Amino acid sequence: MLRKEREEIMQELYEEEQKQAMEQEHRASVEKALRQRIEVRESLMHQMIERQERLKAEAAEDAKYKEELLAKMAEDKRLELLSNEKRRLKMIECRKEVEKMMIERRQRHAEEMQLLLKLKEQEEMEAEERRRVIQEERLRMLKEHAKNLIGYLPKGVLRADDLPHLGSDLVNPE
Repeated sequence: MLRKEREEIMQELYEEEQKQAMEQEHRASVEKALRQRIEVRESLMHQMIERQERLKAEAAEDAKYKEELLAKMAEDKRLELLSNEKRRLKMIECRKEVEKMMIERRQRHAEEMQLLLKLKEQEEMEAEERRRVIQEERLRMLKEHAKNLIGYLPKGVLRADDLPHLGSDLVNPE
C-alpha cells in the first residue's frame, strides 16, 4: 500500500504541478493579454494624441495658408489697381504720342508739299528761261542767216511772228 499511496501522492503531486503549471500559463497568458491590451490602449491613446496634435498643426497651417492667400489676393488686387492705373496712364501717354506723331507727319507733309511747289516753280522758271534763250538764239540765227537760207528753209520753220525780226529787205522784197 505504501507504494500505491506513494504513487497516488506522486500522481497528485504531478497533477498538482500540472495544475499549477497550467494556472501559471493561464496567469501568464492573461497577464500577457492584459499587458497587450494596456499597450494597445496606450498606443491608441498615443496615436489619438498625435492625431489631435497633427490636426491642430494642420488647422494652424491651413489658417496660416488662408491668411497668406488672403494677403496675396489683397496684394494682387492692389497691384492690379496700380497696373490698371499704369495701363490707363500709358494709354493716355500713347495717345499723346500718336497725336504728336500725326501732327509732325502733317507738318512734314505740308513742308514736302511746299518744297515740291517751290521745285515745280523753279523748274517752270528754268524751262521758261530755256525757252526764252532758245527763242533769242533762234531769232539771232534767223537775222544772221535767213537771207542765205531763203528758199531752202522747209515750210513751217518761219512763223508769222518771226517776220518783224527779220531784216526789212527780206520782208519786203521789191
